[in-house]
Amino acid sequence: MGLALAQSGRLVDARAMWADLLARSPADAPYRPDLAARLERLDQMIAASGGAPAASGEPAPASAAPAPASGKK
Repeated sequence: MGLALAQSGRLVDARAMWADLLARSPADAPYRPDLAARLERLDQMIAASGGAPAASGEPAPASAAPAPASGKK
């Protein structure tokens, strides 16, 4: 379902669904690394589109924050 949401452009909804799944998943679940990677990618896509990651679920990783513009060319 999360993939369908992401593919239809509902990135924030997809992120909320996957963050909830990650929060409920056992620590040793074999799909956790893939799910965490998908969440990080969604955070990057949401940030690039001018939005912010969903408030529910896990916080956005620091690497998902857009780099500040230096103003130099």
